[in-house]
Amino acid sequence: MTEMLIKKGQDVNAKMPVRTYPLYTLIDNAFCCKDFTFTDNFLTCMTLILEKGADPNFDEVEHEQQLPASSRTTHHVSRLGFPSALHCVMECMEEHQETYPSRSQAVHFAEECMETLIAHGANIKQVGKLRHTAGTGEVVGDVLFQLAKSSVNVGVERGLLRCVMRFGAEPSREIKGQYALNVYLDQVCDYIVCEPGAREQWSRLKGEIVKMISLLCSHMAPWHIKNAQQIFDSKHAKCPISETSTLFMQLVNDAIIPESLTVRSLRSISAWQVWKLCGRKRRRIQQLPVSKEFKTHVFPLLLFGTLW
Repeated sequence: MTEMLIKKGQDVNAKMPVRTYPLYTLIDNAFCCKDFTFTDNFLTCMTLILEKGADPNFDEVEHEQQLPASSRTTHHVSRLGFPSALHCVMECMEEHQETYPSRSQAVHFAEECMETLIAHGANIKQVGKLRHTAGTGEVVGDVLFQLAKSSVNVGVERGLLRCVMRFGAEPSREIKGQYALNVYLDQVCDYIVCEPGAREQWSRLKGEIVKMISLLCSHMAPWHIKNAQQIFDSKHAKCPISETSTLFMQLVNDAIIPESLTVRSLRSISAWQVWKLCGRKRRRIQQLPVSKEFKTHVFPLLLFGTLW
């Protein structure tokens, strides 16, 4: 059907009406699906649209804001706008999480979507506005920021974090005065303050919080970790006082401080730098005139969580 529509003249880069960009609508519909046995069909359609010239870095949000007010009417549109295809994957995964037959299947499908998009030019470092973030201020960030924001509701997924970092997302990247770690902690704090049942879920939440801090900090230099902690402390010093919020503040500081003092091995630091210098390409690593042991050490798929 997709191929026939394209042959009949449908534009894969159609931008109007707003929030109807074909690639993002396809992704949104894919995550609405209650049966993940048809994911191959969605990936085939995505590949076809991309090969016909769809732009995975098109910023729907920015495009809509630049239009005259009369062109922004979106009452007939049922989906969100997205700053890029990668943001779209993460946001849709969060938005439609209640329809998943299996979270592990959804995570695997998200990884396949990201791999397909990046293979067709998606920019892992593209910055855009994030939706439904904590507080009233505007939050912008790349796909790692989006994933950090979504992780509060979806859960901390090691595989997804590993995937976006393997393709070039940097936890040490500071955007508009904060890190991905700060976006995650802001969302958690907002959840704790606003959700009536947060106290009952504290035993689950604290494990997720420590896990996320550990995963992100393991790829951050000590000075970035300390900076992220200072940003967190300055933001949440005036957080409404409650038993849960007090436990949260103590937990975060108890988890971050040891991470900022951890000394990574020179071998691990070198391996991570080699991985980046080789363009994060396994083939290039395999061609290096170094020992097999070091090549194995470089691959982040095997050693995620030990490098920065």
